[in-house]
Amino acid sequence: MHAREPNENSHPMVSVIMPAYRVAEFIGMAIESVLAQTFSNYEIIVVNDGSPDTAELELALEAYRERIVYIEQANAGPSAARNTAIRQARGQYLAFLDADDYWEPQFLAQQIAFFEQNPAIDLVYCDGLLVGDSTLAGRTFMELTPSVGEVTFENLLGGGCTVILSGTVARKRAVVEAGLFDEGLRYSEDFDLWLRLAQNGSRLACQSEVLLCKRIHADSLSSDCIGLHQSALGVLEKYKRRARLSEKTLQAMAEQEAKLTAIVKLELGKQRLSQGDFASARLAFGEAQHHSDNWKLRVALFCLKRSPRLLLRVFNLLASLERRQRRLDPAQERGGSLTMRAALYMFAKTVAFMFSFLLPLLLVRRLSQHEFGLYKQVFLVVGTALSILPLGVGMSAYYFLPRERERQGQVIFNILLFYLFMAGGICLLFALRPQIVAVIFNSTDLIQYAPLIGVVILLWVISSFLEIAAVAHQEVRLATLFVVGSQFTKTALLLAATLMFETVWGLIYAAMLQGALQTLIMLLYLKSRFGVFWRSFRWAMMRRQLAYALPLGVAAVIIGLQSDIDNYFVANRFGAAAYAIYAIGCFQLPLIAIISDSMGSVMIPRVSYLQKFNRHREIIEVTARVMRELSILYFPIYAFLLIMGRDFLSLLFTEQYLASYPIFAINITLIPLAIITSACDPVMRAYAEHRFILLKARVLLLVLLIGALWFVTSHYGMVGTIATAIGVNVIERAVTLAKVGRVLHVRRQDLRLLKDIGKLMLAATAAGLIAMLVRTSLPAANGFVRLLLCGAVLSVVYLTSMQLLGVLTDAERRAVRERIGRLRNLFKTRPPTLVAPATSGESK
Repeated sequence: MHAREPNENSHPMVSVIMPAYRVAEFIGMAIESVLAQTFSNYEIIVVNDGSPDTAELELALEAYRERIVYIEQANAGPSAARNTAIRQARGQYLAFLDADDYWEPQFLAQQIAFFEQNPAIDLVYCDGLLVGDSTLAGRTFMELTPSVGEVTFENLLGGGCTVILSGTVARKRAVVEAGLFDEGLRYSEDFDLWLRLAQNGSRLACQSEVLLCKRIHADSLSSDCIGLHQSALGVLEKYKRRARLSEKTLQAMAEQEAKLTAIVKLELGKQRLSQGDFASARLAFGEAQHHSDNWKLRVALFCLKRSPRLLLRVFNLLASLERRQRRLDPAQERGGSLTMRAALYMFAKTVAFMFSFLLPLLLVRRLSQHEFGLYKQVFLVVGTALSILPLGVGMSAYYFLPRERERQGQVIFNILLFYLFMAGGICLLFALRPQIVAVIFNSTDLIQYAPLIGVVILLWVISSFLEIAAVAHQEVRLATLFVVGSQFTKTALLLAATLMFETVWGLIYAAMLQGALQTLIMLLYLKSRFGVFWRSFRWAMMRRQLAYALPLGVAAVIIGLQSDIDNYFVANRFGAAAYAIYAIGCFQLPLIAIISDSMGSVMIPRVSYLQKFNRHREIIEVTARVMRELSILYFPIYAFLLIMGRDFLSLLFTEQYLASYPIFAINITLIPLAIITSACDPVMRAYAEHRFILLKARVLLLVLLIGALWFVTSHYGMVGTIATAIGVNVIERAVTLAKVGRVLHVRRQDLRLLKDIGKLMLAATAAGLIAMLVRTSLPAANGFVRLLLCGAVLSVVYLTSMQLLGVLTDAERRAVRERIGRLRNLFKTRPPTLVAPATSGESK
């Protein structure tokens, strides 16, 4: 056995107790989090409690064997494993860390500092962020189980306080005097120990800082919901019999027992439902409803009575989607819940993209080119205002709401006040000086609309906080509903206005109605969650929010201007009808944004974690892997659109917009460039100290872009404008890529990680050339037929080329074969079923 030698300093020694059972894939992260502690006087004791993955566990521990005490024993349960470690411990304090959880770097320092400031305390625990395979991931432990009042024996029994084991540090003396963990308990053994400590006269305390990440996954003991809560009920029953308790505590215990029983019955009902035992499921759900009535249980019971098999299909579908999401993201610390919430949010974005995708397809068929151009100019101004005016202040909710629980109303009110001030100023400006739109677009066509444009901006900017507020408040499902509902109502109202009025006036009034409706829903939601939040303004909190948000907001303004500025130059120089052509040419594919955002939601937390422990090599490998995966999708899409762009535009926007193709062909260069952005952006977010270098670069590039557009738009028209905008974008991506390379210390030999990207470029080029030959051989064919045939040819050639070039892994080959098999089955002709004539007996 080897151990870290204690430091000779004034701090007491802490023994970190870590039982290990089926945690080989996580234990390295847990140990790394201990080694990263700012407090240095500790020892790590790992107890292998007869783990069935001992070989993998010891392989994972190999790099740490000189820095830990390693003990192996036959499986006896978590209590016995911890007791073994406690008996070996040399420290005055015991810190309990399950091997699938991990600490923030300041965990030990802050816990020991708490003991030094409160010498009468025998145990202190902190708050923890939940991660892993749970819909609760992303929330903190104390959000779900708040600690109310002192941590006393009666408060623990009544559920007023819940001590989280991996966030606990205790005096060894107190734990030994209490009799250690009860080795007869497999679950709730920690709850039992805290009760004995409190009953023994030890003082327990809580500090609410989030210093722990608590993982929930399929193999953890805490994932056995039924066993866990039944054991807790047993502990409550034991102390109810033994201790003399007040009426208040007995009442709190009764409520706690009802809550735990409801959870057990609910989980039992789910199990029986999944097994097709509808009678037992109905009985279990009925008992759960008796203890904790809610609308979900009522719906489940109704469905079990009326259509149990339909309920079973829905239940199995949801369970299958959850399992599939976990398989899709093994790299994110088994963060299925976090990823699942991101996936749910991205589903909402996808549906919203689909609605927004449909709108211009109808508008180009109902409005003249000039009217469509005016519509695009109106919503160009609105879109720019939406991206610039908030200045990132709304995003401060993500930071302050979890940290300022006592001042959440202030945080919300400050954001709305800022939005009202910024958007109200623009609304007032457009009402008093409508000529400003004539200056922007070099045309008087929009002057008549200017006051109403200001009202739309005011309503849309204020109501845009609805989505942010729901996500920041950890209500991702509700945010999903808001996103889908908002986009649906916007699309429905604009489509209805188009069909009924076919004028820009109608579209603007529809936008105002949608903004007013969303603002009302937002205010009702905020009132339901934060009460009368408008009564709690504090300038100090506003100053903190502005200090946090404005540096990021400046970057958002620059990015917004950089993405929109070429549109303003074209609209100003060439008028509404020509701008309609340019706007269609700059059409953005929703699929690319969806894929990039989804990849970012997985990449950002993973890279941030690796950066915390300076694991540069793994970040390089993850980044290269993401670039490869995106290249597999983006290269053939780019080749297809480059070759079939005319047919694509004609099908979507009619032949009157075919003049958009040269602009479209240049603009889709953003698709391969998105590979660099999606891979590099998470790195730059993780290494936040370098963000100002990129900000300075963006400022210089924006100045360069404006100067270049001023000259190019006049001399080279709209094609020159889009080429200039994309050229500056290429420079920015190159600067970002170079910066990421320096930050991660990328070496020349690391380029071999990108070898598949070169092969994918060859495969996409070959597939594109053959698809182009097929297109030229079908000049008379219908455009839709050409798209289908050329798309099929390009896909087959691309997959074949990847196979020949050795790009595909074994898993990818299997996935391709499975999809081809499904397509064959889909188109396979089934022989007719022969039905024998019925006999007289059968007829009867």
